[in-house]
Amino acid sequence: MTITADTKLESLPEWDSLAALGVIVMFDLEYGKTITGEHLAKAVTIQDLHQLLG
Repeated sequence: MTITADTKLESLPEWDSLAALGVIVMFDLEYGKTITGEHLAKAVTIQDLHQLLG
């Protein structure tokens, strides 16, 4: 599977609540950016995640 900016998160077999929690932690630790589950719930694609980084 090729992953692009337009790839829908829910189409990824690895995407589940644990992966979402990992993204929240990664944003905080790696990028110093705080996001919530609400932010993540609005993210549909990989591009949406990228935009959360600002």
